[in-house]
Amino acid sequence: VGLVLNSFTLKVYFCSAQQQVSNIMMVYLKNLAASDFLLCLCLPFYIADYVSSSVTLRLVHCTFASCAFYLNMYASILFMGYIAAD
Repeated sequence: VGLVLNSFTLKVYFCSAQQQVSNIMMVYLKNLAASDFLLCLCLPFYIADYVSSSVTLRLVHCTFASCAFYLNMYASILFMGYIAAD
């Protein structure tokens, strides 16, 4: 559900006819939607890591998915803080 709704949100934000209206709030919302979309892309790696005991899958999880997960989580927190401060 998160992938579908975040991809729809990204399509609306980046492909809408109102490209000329770019206030600071829209920049924050675009970045927050992109960060949430990437966060949803990392979640299947977590599920597969808990279900499987494959060494290759654990290496992919540790090198890619966990780094991307925490990077996107902190980016989302920062963007929500910027939106609240604005």
